[in-house]
This record gives sequence, structure tokens and C-alpha cells, in this order.
Amino acid sequence: MAGIVIDGIVKRFGTVTALEEVRFEIADGEFVALLGPSGCGKTTLLRIVAGLETQSEGRVLIGGRDVSRLKPAERGLAMVFQNYAVFPHMTVYDNVAFGLAMKKKPHDTIDRQVKKAAALLHIEPYLERYPGKLSGGQRQRVAVARALAVEPAVLLMDEPLSNLDALLRLEMRAELKTVLREAGTTTVYVTHDQTEAMGLADRIAVMHGGKIVQIDTPTAVYSRPATVREADRARPGFALHPQGGRADGLASAAHRKCRRRHGARHCAADRDGAGGRNHRPGARPRAGGVDELGKRPGAGFCRMRQAGRPSQDLDAKAHAVLAANDRGGYTVPNGKVYPFQWNWDAAFVALAFAGFDQARAWQELEMLFLGQWDDGMVPSIVFHKPAENYYPGPAAWGTQHTPPTTGITQPPLAATAANVLLQAEGGLAQAQERARALFPKLLSCHRWWHETRDPDASGLVTIVHPWETGRDNSPDWDEPLAKVEARVDVAALRKDKSHVNAAERPTDDFYNRVMTLVEDAKALGWQGEGVARQSSFRVCDIGIQSILLRADRDLLAMARHFDLTGEAARIAGWIERSLRAFPRLRHRDGTYRSLDHRTGNLAPAATSAGFLPLYARAASAAEAGVLAGHLRDWAGAAPFLVASTDPHAEAFDPARYWRGPTWLPINRIIADGFAAYGDAATARRIRQDSRRLVEGAGLWEYYHPVTGAGLGGNEFSWTAAMWLSWTGNDGAQDVLSSV
Repeated sequence: MAGIVIDGIVKRFGTVTALEEVRFEIADGEFVALLGPSGCGKTTLLRIVAGLETQSEGRVLIGGRDVSRLKPAERGLAMVFQNYAVFPHMTVYDNVAFGLAMKKKPHDTIDRQVKKAAALLHIEPYLERYPGKLSGGQRQRVAVARALAVEPAVLLMDEPLSNLDALLRLEMRAELKTVLREAGTTTVYVTHDQTEAMGLADRIAVMHGGKIVQIDTPTAVYSRPATVREADRARPGFALHPQGGRADGLASAAHRKCRRRHGARHCAADRDGAGGRNHRPGARPRAGGVDELGKRPGAGFCRMRQAGRPSQDLDAKAHAVLAANDRGGYTVPNGKVYPFQWNWDAAFVALAFAGFDQARAWQELEMLFLGQWDDGMVPSIVFHKPAENYYPGPAAWGTQHTPPTTGITQPPLAATAANVLLQAEGGLAQAQERARALFPKLLSCHRWWHETRDPDASGLVTIVHPWETGRDNSPDWDEPLAKVEARVDVAALRKDKSHVNAAERPTDDFYNRVMTLVEDAKALGWQGEGVARQSSFRVCDIGIQSILLRADRDLLAMARHFDLTGEAARIAGWIERSLRAFPRLRHRDGTYRSLDHRTGNLAPAATSAGFLPLYARAASAAEAGVLAGHLRDWAGAAPFLVASTDPHAEAFDPARYWRGPTWLPINRIIADGFAAYGDAATARRIRQDSRRLVEGAGLWEYYHPVTGAGLGGNEFSWTAAMWLSWTGNDGAQDVLSSV
């Protein structure tokens, strides 16, 4: 690998100056995207770096060596073109091996490098095929594998995805991000698609008229564009969407005419996301130049769905993800990172199955409750089948249950999912029977929460481990966890960092502290109330407090449906007690926050869970208005709602697990809350942003709230579930159930 220095490059074609004094540096291992419209000079600059074009003035240095006068083969680089450029008469193996063979590498070296590159690009099954037998996406993978096989110092990529169709482009973008991160090769990537640039690059060089007008991180290019032109180019949503459409975001002739006549900021199609259906001039934006949820006018937020195809493609992809992650009656979140059944994931997945396979939706919940303990606790993970690619597995927990489980729980969404199913098909005998059979187990789970985890009947339930919240390393837990002395070192046991970038995952220090909590609970024999009273980590999580209250309301609706008056009275008592306690979780700024039971302090920063009292129906109408104001403020700094931490907070980290990224399941229940309080505009904005994330990046575990890039694990079940049941389902209501 090697850094690159572009030192005063000028390129003239006769009297035309294509590049004018271009200067910038690329660090060793850095990924830089050259972003700009056709004719801006980005491909010319790439060809000069490659040695395929000679500069008129200036120098190119690679690894500190001036290569300006060297032939392409002498520069130690590889290139991937727009048109695949694979040899049709050679097998995939020979194509990948071609560069190595030209360098006269030994046969065993060639074989090793070919297989290594093929594994990275997932083309091992095709090594003996010819390119004519491959899809466009597979041929482009071959081209990338051939480039990486020679282990170049620099990789140059010229619009490598532009010839692929919509779905393949989404898939290849996700794969490229992972592959190039693992390879660590210095990469220069030419594109006119700002979504690609912002999702892939470490830095973006924005080009116009043969000049670099701005070079910075995706976040900075988005948040602090150098000019109005760059603002319009860098904002996600500028392009129609990655699956198709013009790069300037104009979805139809009528829409283009409207924008020419009235300007982007006055075209209602741009402002309300109608995507070319409402081509009329709209009212001027309010004072300050920002609309009600923080979107800057003129940013091209046109989201026309071109002939419906992108939605259909993503529908098929989401169904395929759920099918791939189905393990015979239960669903794993992601086969590589999370190979077991998770508690609240199961509830979200059941919501998707409810739309096309109700029996499978009930089965998802029933399989989850096979892990329920005798005291009513429903564990965070049920280890139905063994798997070696996850830590901490069953042995680390030391619980005595069949099937094996963890010793902690997760947000209790199951009753809400069951009530949604019951209300959707309440007249069906099978739904009645299965809901009636599940009800006692749900009631036992809720009794455990209100008695074992609230032994003093305060109305505020206790969590004893950050993983119980589902928001594993949220800043909410920083202060309480800092008081836990780490007595174990499990860094070497972790499996997650081999599948996901470590910068997007919790730290080793976090893992050491939370596994110390596991050891403490094991020493107490996992005795419920004893752990709740004696754990060195005791917090009331605003997320669980809200989700439990809403689930209590759904459970109450089920009890009344079945005329279970005694059970209904007990549940109503839990609801009343919780409502009395909620004001203790309200910060003076109007946000709701988690409470450290040991110190009595509220969390120092607001998080996305702080909007969930609306989902619980625990806030007043005035309080709902205050929360909407906070969300508008967040949108100005992190426009892909809803960031998991206040983007103005010191703890905000837009790429790290639960410290900033946007999560679609949380968006789903936040939108439910705003819709229930009559704020349809805010609910709609959250839904539209969620949709743009999936259309722009694919079905990732979570997303960068500023750039929209997909993060964490790919082909993720609960994101697929949210697409099918809400984000991509035009007929779905924002309110989940009647409570």
C-alpha cells in the first residue's frame, strides 16, 4: 500500500483546460472518492494517476516516488473499469490470475492469491466458469478480484457500478465497502453518485470545472458544503435513488419543468417527497431557510418511485433476507454476526410475517417462549442450535435451561406483536387459539418485570446489564458502567469484530465490564430479585420503561378481548403505577432519560429512546410538542432521522453501535408515538427517512445518520422486517395497534 500526492496537475486538450492546478494528498490505506458531474475532470484525473493520460503540468507521487513519467505497469496499481473488462475466453480463475501470471509469479503464489481474492468477493463457486455464464454483478466481482489479487499499492475504480442494475448496485456497494475495508488498499473511486461517495469513502473530493472545490469527510461535505452547488450535490436525496433515475434528481419532465420555472425550493414535489406527482409551486420556506424538520430547501429531496420498480426489488430482497435467516420456525438477525434467536428481534420479525404468513408470525413468538424461565423471564437470546461464530455463547452464561439461554432479558415487545396479530386477524379461529395459548406466558413475563425487577413497587423497573436494553453501548450506560470494575478480559474471545468493522462495534473495555456483570450474576445463581437488588449496575432504562408500558397496554387489550377480568385488573394496576413514575424520568429540558438507581442521576445526554414515552402514551400533548421540537433540532445536524444519540452531545458517534447510528426498528416505534399524538408530519418524515436509508444503502443493521451509509451487519432481518411491514409498505399505518 502507498499514499498518493497529486501535485499541481494541469491537463490541457488544445485550448481547453480540463484540469487546473489540482493539488491534494491521499493517505496510505485511505479511500477517496472523486465526485462530480460529467465533464468535471474526475476521470481525466484518474487516468493521469494510472498513467493512461499524460499531464500537461505537475506530478503524481505514489508511495513517495514520482511516477509521472512511468508506464502504467510500473506504477504498482490496479484499475477496475466501468465495463467489467474481463476476458471472455478465459475462466474466472484465469481472469483473476491474469495480472499475477503477467508478473510471472510462482504457481502456488498465483493459486493462493486467486483463492484469497475469490473468497473476499464470494466468487469461489464460479472459478471454473466463463464470463458469458455470469451475471453483470458477478463479472464485476471478477474484475475487482483480479485487481486485488495482485495486491496493488493503489486501486483505481472508474464508475465500477454504473453498468449494474438497481438491486445489483445496492448489493455490490455493500460488498465493496466490506471488501476494501478488509483489504486496506489505498483507493481512488470515481463516481457521479453522491450516495455511493458518501457511503463508501473516507473522504470526498468534490470536483467542478476541472478543480477540486472541496475535499473533506462525508460528514463535513454534507454538513459544511463549501458552496451552494456542493450543498445540492452532497445532500443525500440529491440523486433520485441508487436504483435508477437521473443523477440530478429530476424524476420526470414535468418535475424538471416545475423546477426550472419556480426553483427547487418552491417545488412542492421537492418539499413533500411527492416525487414528481405534485408539480406545483409551493409556499416559501419559513424564516431561516430550514423547513420544519431541518431539511434545507433546494437539497433535492425528490423521492419519486420510478414505475414502482425499486420498491418491488427491495420487497424481493427483504423476503430473501428473511428466508435466508430462517432456521426452521425462528429467525436469526444475521447468520454471520448473530446466529441465534434474539428476544425483541423476534417481535419485530413477527410484525413482517404478519403481512404474508400469519402462521409463521405466531410460530416466531412461540419459539421465543420456549426459552422462558419458570419465574417468567424471557431471555435475550435463545440458543436453539449450537454455533461457534458468536461470543458469549451458552457456556459463558452458565444458565440451567433447555434450550440454553442467556441469563438476562430484552425489551418486552412480544405482547405488542401478539396484539397486532390478534387485531389483524381477530376473527380467525387459529389466531384466537394461538393468542389465547400465548397469553398466560405473556402475563407471566410482565409479572416478572413488575415484581422481580421492581421489588419495591416504585413503578420504575430495573435493568442489570446494558445488553438487556437492546441499546447495548448507548451513552446512557457510560456513567453507571464506569463504576463497574472490570475483572475479566474477553477481548480475545470476541467474534463480532471479524465480521464487522471494529470502529462500528463496542470497545473491548465495554465487553470486559459487561462480562464482569455476567460473572457477578452467575455468582448469585441468576436469582432474579437478588440480582436486581445486588448488581453493581442498576438502571431504569427509559426505552424498556416505555416499551413495557406500551406492551402492558397491548396485554390489557388482549385480556379484555378474552374477557379475563381479573387479569385485566392486575395489568391496569401495573399501568397506573408506571404512569405515576414517569415524571421522574423527565429532564428539565423536556426530554426523557434513563435513571441510575444507584446515584439517582438522569443520563447526561438525550437518546432516541427518550422519544418512546410517546409510544407508551405516557406523555401529555404539550410534552409531545416539546419532543417534536427536539427532533427538529436533531434533524439539522443528523438529517437521517432518528440518530440514536443527540447529535449535539459530546458522546455522539455517528458510526459506532448505538452511540449515534439510526436504527429502523426504533424509528418504527417512535413514528407510532408521534402519529398517536396527531403529529402526522413528524411520523411521515421518520418513515420517509427510513425508506431513503434502505433505498440508498440496502438492508443493513443500522445506518450513519449524516451520510446514510449502511453500517454493522448486512442482510439484517429486522431491517428487512421493517421494510416489509412499514417503511416500504404503502398500506401500513404508522400506529401499530389500538390500545
